[in-house]
Parts: sequence; structure tokens; C-alpha cells
Amino acid sequence: MIKNSLSYIVFICFSHVFVSCTGTKHLAEDEYLARNGKIVFIEKEKIKEFGEIRVSLAQQAEVNHNNKFFWMRPRLSFHNAIKEPKKDKGFKYWLKYKVGKAPVIYNSRQTERIARSLKTELFNHSYFNAEVKYDIVEKRFQKQAVYRIKTGHSYKIGSIQYTLQGKSEFDSEIRTIIENHKTDARGRTYTLNSLIDGRKRFANNLMNNGYYYFRPDYFEFIADTTLNGRYVDLQLQLKPKTPGNAYNKYSINEVFIEDNFYFDSIFDADTQLVNKLYYLSPEQYINPRVVANTVHIQPGNLYNREDHLKTLNHIRSLQVYKFVNIAYIQDDSLSNKLNARLTLVPLSKMSFSGELNANFKSNNFAGPGILFSFTNRNTFKGAELLNIGFGGRFETQIGQGFRGNTSYEVRLDGSLQLPRLYPFKSKRIEAQNVPTTAINLGGGL
Repeated sequence: MIKNSLSYIVFICFSHVFVSCTGTKHLAEDEYLARNGKIVFIEKEKIKEFGEIRVSLAQQAEVNHNNKFFWMRPRLSFHNAIKEPKKDKGFKYWLKYKVGKAPVIYNSRQTERIARSLKTELFNHSYFNAEVKYDIVEKRFQKQAVYRIKTGHSYKIGSIQYTLQGKSEFDSEIRTIIENHKTDARGRTYTLNSLIDGRKRFANNLMNNGYYYFRPDYFEFIADTTLNGRYVDLQLQLKPKTPGNAYNKYSINEVFIEDNFYFDSIFDADTQLVNKLYYLSPEQYINPRVVANTVHIQPGNLYNREDHLKTLNHIRSLQVYKFVNIAYIQDDSLSNKLNARLTLVPLSKMSFSGELNANFKSNNFAGPGILFSFTNRNTFKGAELLNIGFGGRFETQIGQGFRGNTSYEVRLDGSLQLPRLYPFKSKRIEAQNVPTTAINLGGGL
């Protein structure tokens, strides 16, 4: 009798868990839990990137649904079982909204939005005439959108033409850039990303040739698919609201280097001319020529975006500055001239650190270890990086039959990194990365 009663209680509890853990008993009559959408291709024309397109479409069809564990939705059940907390914090709030998860209710408007975004995604990957339709499948308090897709034919890039702006020098620059790149684009499958990359590439060519104020989003493409079968002809033009200074070339007039700069203090420094650059520093924290050799922005040269980025990279590679900024100011007295101002905020010259650790080895040796480190980031005022490490460890063998066996180690290591090829004379490096010379020395007992 007791056994039968216990079985009955277990059955009732199991049934309660089975029903309540589905998380659907709090749904209203007209509410359904949403399931991730399903993509079905009725007709498709495969292209090289079709696998990536399929993954992207599947991701866009997701609705962040309530996950199931077997038949249960434990996170949804947690959310439903806990009353609404009075505050947006605390244990109760964490349990309801972090451990638990609110129900994701099916929404027909969201399904419409997803269908439109799927069609846009296909359009952006050369399927200009794609069709996206959907059906709704209802099953046990759930609804799922099944998107049925006909991709249609894909399109490839045909010709690329440029709309003249009536500015002879600027038009000539653009024509040259297009001639150098259009052979790479012709015949490739059309994608929106390829047009975005093309705009950036064309704009970078201009910015590397003096056009400081030009930006990639000043370009726009007009696509025409009516004249050339399954090819799309592109017309490159500038947007009507492109500012006038974007058409002008600018050259560098003067370059100022503000070294050892601190934002919370008045910058009062002497000025000296180094390699045609004006170097300002309250105290000679570093040899001015070391910094000047990293600056590729030179007076008299056209503004060049690559020189700008190379200068930032080379100064940061010295490892003595925590903040580097380059600002350009248009000269009021000279037309189409820029003054460049470099602001350099140094790191702390010296730093110390300590580390305590414990070792346990498979041969039953165990014991503590300690390590001290010292760093000097500008040892000889030439951005030399000196690291000295001193440490040791003591171990004893533990376990039956091994007591009394000990070992120890004491080490002293040092390294000196020079931001140049030693012993050659330091000069401006045209390569993207600054060469370094490392000298290492160490030993131990």
C-alpha cells in the first residue's frame, strides 16, 4: 500500500514537472511561442559565396527563441514561476531575468520584417530579382515561419564609368584610379561589400595624394541592369552635398611635435628645429632625433594618409608613449596648406613588479618561488627598453621515502631593446615596422 502511494506521488510530481516546465501555461489564448525561422530554397542559382549567403540568411531568420531541453523550457519556467520583482536589481531580479528568460512571442510584423531583410540580403549578393514568401507552421503553442526563396539569376559587374565633376585635376585623378582598378572588378559577382570596398579604395588613393578632406561616403554608385544582360553596369559619381574642400589638394606647411605633454598642466616648452620639424618639450625627455626619425609627415609634401598611419605606428612602436595624436589645422594665411601637430604623452619611465608563485611537480618536488622585475622605458634617452628580472625558487621533495631532498634556483636576467639596427646610424625607416635590436643576458645558480 505504501509502495503504491509513493509511486502515485512520484507520478503526480513528474506530471507536474512535465506540464509546468514546458513554460506555456501562462500564454494567452492568442499567443504562441516563436521558433527560429526556417529557410527553404525552391529555386536557386549557386555562386561561389552561396555557402556564406545561406549562413547569413539563417542567422537573420533567428528570433532568439526560448531554447528547449528535451520537452522542457527550464529558463522560461524559471521566469514564469517568479513574481515580478519590485526593483531592477537584486537576487530576485537576477533569478527571473538572468537565470530565467521571458517568453519570445510570435509576432507577424517581425516575420514581415525578416522577409524583407532576407530579400535585401539576397539583393546585396547579386540576386536582384529574388522572391521571398513565407508560410506559418503552428505546432503545440508554437509558430514557425518557413521562408521559401527563389533566388533568380545572379549578376556580375560589367563596366565602371565615372561622372565628370567639371574639375579637371580631380576628374583626371579619379579616371586614373578607376583605370587601375576596374579590370580587377569586371566579371566578378556583384556584392554590396565589393562596392563599399571599392569606395574605400578609391578614396584612399585620393587621400594618399593630397585630398585631406575627402571621405569614402562622398562616393555613390548608380547601378544599371537594363543594357547588358546579366551584367550590372556601374556609374560612379559624387553625392550632391559633397563639400567644396573635398576637391582640393592640400600640402603640409609646418609640423610641430609636442613631446612630454600632459593634459592637466600648462605646456610651456622651448622650440628647436630637428629635421625640418619643430620640436617642443618642457624637458628633453628623449633625444629629439629619435622621435623625428619616426615622423613621415614632412613639410612641402602632399598630405598622405599612409604617411599619417605609418607615423602613428612608428611612434607607438617606441613603447615610451601611452597617447599619440596627430591633428591637422588649415593654415589661415596660405591656401591649401595644413599644419600638423603631434601630441605625445609619455608612459612612466620606470616600473617595478613582483610575483609570488608555488610549484608542484610530478616528481613530488614542491615549493615557493618569487620574481621581481624592473623596466626602464627610456634608458639612455633613445627609447631603449631595459628589462631586469631577478628571482628564485626553493623546492623540497615530499612523500614517503623522499623527505629531506631539496633544490633551489636563483636567476638574474636582463634584456636591452634598441629601436634601430645596431650599430648602424639611426635614420628614418620607410618600412611599415620599425626594426629593433635585442641584447639578452642572463644566468643562474
